[in-house]
Amino acid sequence: MKTGLDQSHPAGLDRPKKGFTLIELLVVITIIAVLASLLLPALAASKLEAQQTECRSNLKQLALAHTLYINDFNKDFPYMDSVDFYYGWGGMLIPYVTDPASVQVCPSAPPTVPLSRRLTPGTADKASIIYLDDSTNALQFSYAFNGWFYTGDLPYNIAVTDLPPHFTSAGTVQYTSRTPIFADGMWPQAWPLSTDLPASNLYLGDTSMSDELPIMMMRLTIARHGSRPASAAPRNVDITQRLPGAIDVALFDGHVEYSPLENLWNYYWCYGYQVPNPRPN
Repeated sequence: MKTGLDQSHPAGLDRPKKGFTLIELLVVITIIAVLASLLLPALAASKLEAQQTECRSNLKQLALAHTLYINDFNKDFPYMDSVDFYYGWGGMLIPYVTDPASVQVCPSAPPTVPLSRRLTPGTADKASIIYLDDSTNALQFSYAFNGWFYTGDLPYNIAVTDLPPHFTSAGTVQYTSRTPIFADGMWPQAWPLSTDLPASNLYLGDTSMSDELPIMMMRLTIARHGSRPASAAPRNVDITQRLPGAIDVALFDGHVEYSPLENLWNYYWCYGYQVPNPRPN
């Protein structure tokens, strides 16, 4: 027998649902935060690895194109050409690569929108900008060519007697697997010497932008690859200590390798190069 105190619900009506408590919501949020903290570093590391893989692919294509150019002309790139001094190797390789604009830039240092018509050095995370004479078009580079392979190369303000011998032919390259052709850099070319100091700013590299020797290794000592994004490259390091970070290097025999910055002095950059021990600091 039902009474007025009967608490049963009328037919067709559901009982009110119970919502989440504040504690339950906080637990869920905490779990999501923990999962995110575990996943984000892994995703960041995967992105860096993908960028480096693409960078190595670009350098391998450049090394192959360089070999094809030598075979076709029986000499290396001219230091100057009919268009512009800085057009250099970028213009020479256009017929030998499928997509020059992409191959000449590292995904860790992509092209930027030119702000003005001038030469702009690159950084660890930005490509350098080189304008052609009488043109509003710009070439952008994330890689540096080993200038000791240029034909007729004479960097500004350097006497001929001050220069070590160039690689005048493929036959003068003694260590094909240890002689760089291209490498990550903040300028399109460099003439490294065994006496060069490293840059202390591994984001900017060579801040003087002079063609004077012996500072050319600074154009390559940028922390573009490694365990941190290129944008986080150290701005002030003690060069007497081991340098952090790395770049990718394409060697004369065609292979590409990951090179810690500390290892750059162990390559044979020019003819007669002597590996220093220890490296300059």
